[in-house]
Amino acid sequence: MISEQKRQGSGLRAQGSELRAQNSGLRKALRITTDGHRAYVEACGAAKVVRPSRQPSMSRLRSFVVWVFEMLCESIGTTIWMAILALIQYGPDRGHYAHGYTGLLFGISSVVLIEFALTGYLLTTLLAAQFLPRDRWFFYPLASFGLYLIHSEIFFAFSGNRLLDREDLAIQIGGACIAFGLTLAGDHFRHSS
Repeated sequence: MISEQKRQGSGLRAQGSELRAQNSGLRKALRITTDGHRAYVEACGAAKVVRPSRQPSMSRLRSFVVWVFEMLCESIGTTIWMAILALIQYGPDRGHYAHGYTGLLFGISSVVLIEFALTGYLLTTLLAAQFLPRDRWFFYPLASFGLYLIHSEIFFAFSGNRLLDREDLAIQIGGACIAFGLTLAGDHFRHSS
């Protein structure tokens, strides 16, 4: 329990199990309470309320689930982007899609996910999502953008294409922009609520 004596020079005085600020400005800015063993400080008014953080394991689990969703959406987004580029380059050809677009979309998306795994993109983005500092909202999305470009170049190089081939650049830039947008949305979701 906090002693009932007035703290000299601190501007705080004990009142039961609650610590009160003597100074009116400090009183408006802080609310300090105790449970007998620990003191809790909350910033009031225009300042942000300071609350205890969540358990680290739950935060990591939430981050992992968001990352899985981001990767699934990135593979589907990359597939849709490649289909749009194919339609622009070759024009609409309905003969190849007689069995439906849905099966084709998920089939190619599965191949894109396998490509993500083979080039190491899944591993590097998982490590980046878990361990990069999140104090700046754009840091992880920019890292994801760069990782997408690097790993797609690795994929195209192993596929037999020249390094930095202009024909692959549209797919790479479009896919990297999709990765940036999805990780930006994922970061917003991670930090909300």
